[in-house]
Amino acid sequence: MNDTIYVGLDVHKATVAVAVAEGMRGGEVRQLGSVRHTPEQIAKLAEKLAKGGRRLSFCYEAGPCGYGLHRQLTDLGHDCIVVAPSLIPMKVGDRVKTDRRDAVMLAKLHRSGDLTAVWVPDSAHEAVRDLIRARATAVRVLGNMLQGPATAFQQGHGFPLELVREEAPFRRHVHLSAPRGSLTKVSTNPEEAQLPEPPFRRTPGVIMPRPAAWAGGSGCRRWRSA
Repeated sequence: MNDTIYVGLDVHKATVAVAVAEGMRGGEVRQLGSVRHTPEQIAKLAEKLAKGGRRLSFCYEAGPCGYGLHRQLTDLGHDCIVVAPSLIPMKVGDRVKTDRRDAVMLAKLHRSGDLTAVWVPDSAHEAVRDLIRARATAVRVLGNMLQGPATAFQQGHGFPLELVREEAPFRRHVHLSAPRGSLTKVSTNPEEAQLPEPPFRRTPGVIMPRPAAWAGGSGCRRWRSA
């Protein structure tokens, strides 16, 4: 007899819908309702389900809530996988989605071994990943801001020769006409126009030393292949 309980979790910011499937094939599958998405409530849920020495195997879909739940459950000594949503088998024509139905589906598929787990980064990998994404966002925002002079040219504003190498004062003094100019991301605030070097330009010095600490790890191989 398989003494494992497969637990499907449909995770949201405030709540987690829970369903369990008994270990043997064709065993009972039942909904357990929802619990608050807090470390205390998750720990109570795991303790309740593990009574009698039952082995727990959790699963939930990868999403915006991150991997904190995975780390908590594994630290408590339970198995847990994070599932790739795009690789979950779906029945043709099954378009009804609710939190409880999704939890039941995850529990069933986890028991049958039909789920595909994703790689879960540790906290160090995730911190560097967040830093890289933040830098990419800052670069994109700066690129949009630098489109201001191009829009000014289209509206007949000249570019003073003495300001060729210094765009910030030019952006401060040129006022674009509405409504088209009001949609451009051009700063007319002198304090914003005279900001020091953007922080994202200094982030490579923070990012680059990190892969050396991951020598031999999957993160290091990904970095070198990028």
